[in-house]
Amino acid sequence: MRKDSSRSLRFGSARRTRSAQSRSARRQFSLYHRGRRPPSVLRRALRLLVLLFVTFQVLSAFFVQSYAVSSEAMLPTLESGDRVLAVPLLYGARVPLIGYRLPGPTPPRRGELVLVEPPYYEPPMLAVRLFDPVVRFFTAQRFSLQRGEDTWRSPVVVKRVIGLPGDRVRFEDHRAQVIVGPDSPESQTAGASGVRSEFERAARPYELFREDGVDSVGPIRGLTGAEAEFELGPDEYFVAGDNRPRSLDSRHWGVVSFERLKARVTLRYFPFGRFEVL
Repeated sequence: MRKDSSRSLRFGSARRTRSAQSRSARRQFSLYHRGRRPPSVLRRALRLLVLLFVTFQVLSAFFVQSYAVSSEAMLPTLESGDRVLAVPLLYGARVPLIGYRLPGPTPPRRGELVLVEPPYYEPPMLAVRLFDPVVRFFTAQRFSLQRGEDTWRSPVVVKRVIGLPGDRVRFEDHRAQVIVGPDSPESQTAGASGVRSEFERAARPYELFREDGVDSVGPIRGLTGAEAEFELGPDEYFVAGDNRPRSLDSRHWGVVSFERLKARVTLRYFPFGRFEVL
């Protein structure tokens, strides 16, 4: 009897101890969460904005960029006010902050539209580069700290690829004639060597600007339409606008390196009535 009584007392004491510990833990848990307030609407909104901003930066750096055409240099293909989408990943996207360029799945081809960083462009101060993504994000890319009314301040412009590394490019009546380089795969194709027009070399058809049924060509900015021949090096590209008299391009600044080809223009999405895959 004494043993059973002693065992019963020990069990009861242990049960009371566990019960007291459980009540103490519940009290501490309640006090802890009573002191913590649920996130306010403002905090939730800020978290959502940060998430959206980071997503926007990743998408624009790697997958797709929106660009507003602000000149007539690409008429008749693109008009001033058109908005296009460009894909950096096709040529190799650049990793933000560290600047490393990833390898792209496809090299530039003749006739493709590209976003080019002009040789005359001077990067702005660090503060502008840091705050420009924020401005573009909150204004749906309608405004940019790096883009002014004149194209001289634009970090990129839209041009068409005319010549590839190793090519020789010359002009007759403002139309390019292209001779492929000896290392180009085209030079091994029957009938592909020799002088051929830019339209025959292009990967896709396009037209130059015509005004009132007449080609809009003629002397401009010292160009006669029969400029000296350009010979492209291993990492050099020749780009030009479709509206030759109103385009500043490789005829003026010279050839550009691959590093200056930022993205391939693939789509015009505005105006909606002129939606087109480019």
